[in-house]
Formats: sequence, C-alpha cells, structure tokens
Amino acid sequence: MEPAVLRILIGMVVGTLIGLTGLGGGVLLLPILIFGLGIPAIKAVGSDALFNFITKIPSSIVHLRKENVRRKVVIALAAGSVPGSMVGVRLLQHLRVIYGAGVNDFIKSAVGILLIVVSTLLLVQRRI
Repeated sequence: MEPAVLRILIGMVVGTLIGLTGLGGGVLLLPILIFGLGIPAIKAVGSDALFNFITKIPSSIVHLRKENVRRKVVIALAAGSVPGSMVGVRLLQHLRVIYGAGVNDFIKSAVGILLIVVSTLLLVQRRI
C-alpha cells in the first residue's frame, strides 16, 4: 500500500475514533506515529498537536450544536490548559537543547507511562 494512502486511512480511523470516543490523538495517533510509522517522537508530538487542532474543530462545532458541551467546565479547563500547553512545549524545547536526540527516548517513555496510567484509571475508576 502506498504510504500516502496508508496515512489517509490511519487519519480516517483515528478521526472516526476521536469523534466517537472523544479520546485525543495523544492516546490514539501519537503511538501510531512513533511506534507504527517510525516518526521521531518530538516530530510526532508536533504533528499530533496540529492534527488534533484541525480534527477537533469540526467535532467541537457538532457537539456545540447538539448541546453536548458543559461550557463552564470547558472555560475553566482551557484557562489552565492553554498556558499549561505552552509551558509544556517550552519545556520540551528546553529538554531538546539539553538532551539532543535523547529527548525522543524521554517522550517515548513518557507516552508509554501515561498510556498505562490513563488506561488503568479508566479500568478501575467508576468516574474520572
């Protein structure tokens, strides 16, 4: 299969799962980019962030129209998440300066640990 076709199919499957479950690309796409397609982790993080931005806009509009959104919760979360994500990107840039290409190993480990933690919490908690 052509690489471009494979990427389109991956995007379609991930986009469908995002629309269906609300899980972000960090859980679905990032591991595929890093472990499946062999993209360096730091490039995968940036690619995943842009993919999420583009993908979440249409699904967010649909959820707003269907009144599936708790706006006060979203505003409060965004108040912390927007600056937090900017801090995270800057921290990643700093780690890249310090560790060079070794930052990719850090990201892979962090992604693996977070996936295990989140999966475990989803399985054992009644309400997260």
